[in-house]
Amino acid sequence: MAGLVPAHDDDESARRLDALMYKLSIAHVTGDDNTQRSIINRVKTIACTLEPKATIPQVLERREIINQVQQDCFWASATLLDIEEVRQQLRDLMQYLKKEMRAKVINVTDSVLLEKEGERFADDPAMEGYYQRAERYVKDNENKPAIHKLKNNEMLSDADWDELEKIFWHEVGTEKEYEAAANGVSLGRFIRGITGLSQDAALGAFSGFLDGTLFTEPQITFVHYIVDWITRWGTLTPEDMKDDEFAGGADIFEIFNDNLDAFQRIRSTIESINSNAIRAAA
Repeated sequence: MAGLVPAHDDDESARRLDALMYKLSIAHVTGDDNTQRSIINRVKTIACTLEPKATIPQVLERREIINQVQQDCFWASATLLDIEEVRQQLRDLMQYLKKEMRAKVINVTDSVLLEKEGERFADDPAMEGYYQRAERYVKDNENKPAIHKLKNNEMLSDADWDELEKIFWHEVGTEKEYEAAANGVSLGRFIRGITGLSQDAALGAFSGFLDGTLFTEPQITFVHYIVDWITRWGTLTPEDMKDDEFAGGADIFEIFNDNLDAFQRIRSTIESINSNAIRAAA
């Protein structure tokens, strides 16, 4: 058996992948087909999510292995050495997927439950399984009025929220499953994270900040970053704006230093978009 992984870095996402791949190695040795299929599907999702990030040099360098692990034929003949090679090749790329991990687009948490002493460990499918079910439901029902309103930045009524709670806390899964998958994110933001915000709604909200006669090129470029982010993720928080993937790490305060009024209006627009994805307190 392989030795312990030396703790030479502090990247939690890389260590989670380590644990997942070592669990795959054990399942390979013991012939646990169910665990192998589950983990291989996660690795495929990781590779599929990395593929569009080929503009990052480190990701581009690993494009061959990223393509290979998405193929069933690779896993059909994979050996323990192949599994270890995948772990080594992908672990330092996990840092580029932190946003997707927070949003539950991918899950590399190696969670297990021990129900009784002496019994075998069993996978807990709550986080991965619930998100996948929710994602499938949303994509199949984007024209449902409440979901359509969320995607298009329209205010929802109490009846809309009641319907969404019924669907996602009783039909797609339980409220407990939702809470485990959402990790503290409100239901509206959770769903908006799947649908994104429609491009028309995002451009409409920020159209006033795209006038080249009123704003500098860096300011307009920054607004486009905001539009792109909100179109993909549905909302934008102060924590998101500190993310290295957002606007290439650009500082909004520096960019709008000579136009603080515009900065305040942009912030108000973002807050308005976020608030439409949150049920108002009774």
